[in-house]
Amino acid sequence: MDPAVWPTNSNRTGTDAGFTVWTATRAGGIPSPPGPCGGPLRLHTDELGPVEQRHLREREQCLALSNGLLDQAVARGQLPVDTDTRMAAHMLYGFIGGLMRDWVQSPGSFDMKVAAPQAVELFLAGLRAAPPRRPASA
Repeated sequence: MDPAVWPTNSNRTGTDAGFTVWTATRAGGIPSPPGPCGGPLRLHTDELGPVEQRHLREREQCLALSNGLLDQAVARGQLPVDTDTRMAAHMLYGFIGGLMRDWVQSPGSFDMKVAAPQAVELFLAGLRAAPPRRPASA
């Protein structure tokens, strides 16, 4: 992380599931914004660097595949010509990733075998009804 944007004061407060947990404050003791979803800021430790790099490569592959499939849907007339397929691929990735994360954190909260096809149908219906659009050319 760029030291210029890092909070003024930070203290390592422990580790949690392979992450280093930091509690940070800005100048004047003002708390830094929390990490994702309101929790403490969690930074990958050096040991997880290769795992994170693999995850990032796989993420890019998934986004490219999804973008290609969405481009095909546009070419077939299943989505409007001005659909921003790159943005739609990111939205799909976040939607599916969020569903998976929720299920991993609480597997008993819903049946993934039932929810997954419903989630895909929900996303596709929303994409057909109101897809993200590329800005109009000037």
